[in-house]
Amino acid sequence: MELTPPFLAASCCHCEHCRKHSGNFGSMAMEVPREQMKILSGDDLLASWRPAPGLAIRFFCRRCGSSLYGMNEPESETVWVRMGVLEADPGLRPSRHTWVDSAPAWLPVPEDGLPRYSRRSS
Repeated sequence: MELTPPFLAASCCHCEHCRKHSGNFGSMAMEVPREQMKILSGDDLLASWRPAPGLAIRFFCRRCGSSLYGMNEPESETVWVRMGVLEADPGLRPSRHTWVDSAPAWLPVPEDGLPRYSRRSS
């Protein structure tokens, strides 16, 4: 995957679907205009999953299982790239926590001064 800056935003999502997809607290992802993301190879290994109607489609690698990115609809203008798959610092830091009411009891949302939203923020 190749990403071309500038990137739009970064967010920490604590929803149950991101927890299940990542196997972790949730997901840390950055919003990227779709035309600034290119799959260079292995597109035949991409698989997708939509947890429920109306929720984001999540893409992952069938070979290694890595959660790669998500989008609201196939024609979305932006994608949310999972920051854990990046090899270099994108120069962007999370600016908010979303779905904080869904955070697991075993890992509460940190007191880091970032805005918190009980659902998705815009």
